[in-house]
Amino acid sequence: MKLSKFLSPFVAFTVGAAAFTASAGEATELRIQRAGQSIYVKDYPGAEPAMVMVHGFPDNHRIYDELAPILSERGQRVITFDFLGFGDSEKSGTFQYSFDQQESDLAAVADALHLKSFIPVAHDAGGPAVINYARKHQDRVSAIVLLNTYYTDTPTLKLPQLIRLSSTGWLKPAAEAVMSSTTLRNWLLSYQANQFVADAPEKIRAKVKSSLLPMIEENFEKLDSIRGFNLMTGDLNKNVEENRKAVDQLASLEMPVTLIWGKGDPFLNVGVAKDLAKQFKHAELHLLPLNHWPQVDDPKAVADILSPVAAVSH
Repeated sequence: MKLSKFLSPFVAFTVGAAAFTASAGEATELRIQRAGQSIYVKDYPGAEPAMVMVHGFPDNHRIYDELAPILSERGQRVITFDFLGFGDSEKSGTFQYSFDQQESDLAAVADALHLKSFIPVAHDAGGPAVINYARKHQDRVSAIVLLNTYYTDTPTLKLPQLIRLSSTGWLKPAAEAVMSSTTLRNWLLSYQANQFVADAPEKIRAKVKSSLLPMIEENFEKLDSIRGFNLMTGDLNKNVEENRKAVDQLASLEMPVTLIWGKGDPFLNVGVAKDLAKQFKHAELHLLPLNHWPQVDDPKAVADILSPVAAVSH
């Protein structure tokens, strides 16, 4: 399968040299075509199997901008990308965004870059796409890494207020009205970000305010981004129910699963981590004194856990 089927002519030309000529820690930017839409990709050079890092919502690939170069400089290939409707990927007023679509986005990236075997890394709402892909394509997944994520409902999981508002059917009109107003939306996003780190050390709170919050606000500057977010959150309860029916299949997965968890996360909390770890046959849980975005809070600490995962999979 030729990359030119997926990539623009310019990108198809550059991608051939991406993993070979880019300096360690420096990414080559690519665009992959899927379903008439363009997926934005960053490819950091290093050894296979590549780690393919998946974001949640409402953020994007930039949550890995500090972690990916560290791993690349240590010799590990890392690929980050934006789901359609997020970050630098294409946003459409008619495209049907869903959790199934995000799983297909991940598959499109892996196929376009000819990844025979890789290590998907999930954060937040990226968990279902990664876990379901691994469940269906065990021959292509050498290990799984999960960062403060979920798969289905668990006793201690708490939906963030923003997600609860947007995923509750009868509140949908109110959620859409709030998200369509720049003033109300930015207030709600700021409130939600502060809730994630309310009890975090000042250093972590400052980082969320200075880097993560502006990134999230930028995600919603276009109406099509808001539409994509509303469709994704509207699909949440259906996806959780589908995953509940499939959760027993996770025990049959043979690949190692590494969970790296910021134990200060008040929503995707330690209880969620422990419950998720129990579902897998070969799971190892690392609890860190960090919060919801451990890869942002302390990228080196996360890299130190990830490096041995990659080494074992080589």
